Amino acid sequence: MIDPVAPDGLAQTSALLARLGRDGGPLGAPWSDRPTAAEPADGPGPVVPSADFEALNRPQSLMTLVPIRAGQVDALRERLKGPVFTTHSPGVHNARFVVFPDGKLLFTAVYDVTRTCALQFLHANAATVDEIWRFCEGYPESGARDLVALDGFLRRWDRPVPLMFSAYIDPGEPQVREAVQLRCNFLDFARAVQRDPAGILVHYDAFLGDNRRRIHAAAERHEGDLARQDLVSAGNLTTAFTMISQVKPDLESRARLQFTLRFGNLVVDTFRINPISEMTTVHYARFAMYDDDKLIFASIYDGDWLQYVQDFSVRIPTQMNKVWGNCVGWPTKGAADTDALLAYLEGCRVPTDVFYSAYMDVTSKDILASYALGRALWSFTGVPPVDAPSFRARYLAFLSANQGLLP
Repeated sequence: MIDPVAPDGLAQTSALLARLGRDGGPLGAPWSDRPTAAEPADGPGPVVPSADFEALNRPQSLMTLVPIRAGQVDALRERLKGPVFTTHSPGVHNARFVVFPDGKLLFTAVYDVTRTCALQFLHANAATVDEIWRFCEGYPESGARDLVALDGFLRRWDRPVPLMFSAYIDPGEPQVREAVQLRCNFLDFARAVQRDPAGILVHYDAFLGDNRRRIHAAAERHEGDLARQDLVSAGNLTTAFTMISQVKPDLESRARLQFTLRFGNLVVDTFRINPISEMTTVHYARFAMYDDDKLIFASIYDGDWLQYVQDFSVRIPTQMNKVWGNCVGWPTKGAADTDALLAYLEGCRVPTDVFYSAYMDVTSKDILASYALGRALWSFTGVPPVDAPSFRARYLAFLSANQGLLP
């Protein structure tokens, strides 16, 4: 632990700050230097603070399931191997295309505030999404550039999402990016102080001038606090998982499943109780019914597949049993039987053909840590510096208290 009042306090931070090097952690480079896998090399452009990213938000999910034209499945799969979502559009967190075994194409996205965000995202990628959906039945000739026709097409094939969980309920997509940017900028400030200790006040003034709005926005978030040790990133591999489960044929099982999904949505919306908060590697998870006898589950998680399954088995087995206990083939001993759970999930899994994320290389834990750091900075920056020595002591104490939030 760093001693903030020791004469060589700055030297004692070297081990911590060494971990903040540009090659040493998942957030080592500024956001503008970090393209996502689905974006051009120059990324989506600079993140500019604005009043928009301060607004509270509840992410929504769009899900459609469109029949693929006869004989076109193989050609569609081949096209999906190429670029699809090449243009970033504010307000969309993630999107995916999945070819289902029965010859239908799933499109689902998580977006902010209104459906318009999702439509504008598709409009921004019209040239490529037109090529995809032209393999499907009923796609309008005018394509994704015609928002009215596009919305009509999507509504025709909409699958309602009765239950959706989010690791961060309030922040919109620009807010997530801004919070991550704030954390990156603080790391750059820490490196500047390490290189030039005498200029700590100058570096602080520059940092504060660039980030006042970001700090204020982070302080306004209402996310639950996690234990500091839980905010250490588990790796920056973000994966989309999609599965289809067959619901049991009896009416009791179907009614119980419908009740569970609707009650779960009430719990999330009204009481802000979120089971996946126990799983700090999950970004989003949502459910939808398909043909009245199938259950679609789509999630986004960080890190290793086996660890993801084990987290389900250990952290929320009861909640899983209440949902999938109504489905054919669910393990007799429930989700607590990790080996049987793994076999069931792999048996129902459908490969994701295309996955886009607005923050592909940033884990859920990194995002939560960014918000926690923003709230801590709100308190820290509320006290103006008097002189360099006293501010340096306060700064080192801040580093010591919050090093669990840094990569």
